[in-house]
Amino acid sequence: MGKRIVAREDVFKLVFGYMFTLQKDDEDLELFLMDTDFDESDKEYIKNTYEGVMKNYDEIQKILVETITGYTPERVFKTDKAVLTLGVYELKYTALEKGIVVNECVKLAKKYGTQKSGKFVNGVLAKIEK
Repeated sequence: MGKRIVAREDVFKLVFGYMFTLQKDDEDLELFLMDTDFDESDKEYIKNTYEGVMKNYDEIQKILVETITGYTPERVFKTDKAVLTLGVYELKYTALEKGIVVNECVKLAKKYGTQKSGKFVNGVLAKIEK
């Protein structure tokens, strides 16, 4: 597994925690940034992405509400919602390669979600990507 997917997984974990408190978790952020396997660009990615998600959180949630059909946001599995929040941020607010973002978010959904999470996350992010 490449370092960037590990960095993205760390951001996913930070976003998941943020969803419950709506407070920045400086302690966990520092723990992730201390990972000696990461170079400076990975650490910048983690810090900037986490801060970007927090800054744009309300707008990202609006995008999800408008995009997800057949579910109220409260019914979406929390890990799926965290992956989607991260994915929407990266698709809408960064210049990262869209195919890579979607692919890695689907991998995270499969790892942390239910049997249907990968397909669900892929469908939602595909709609947003267009």
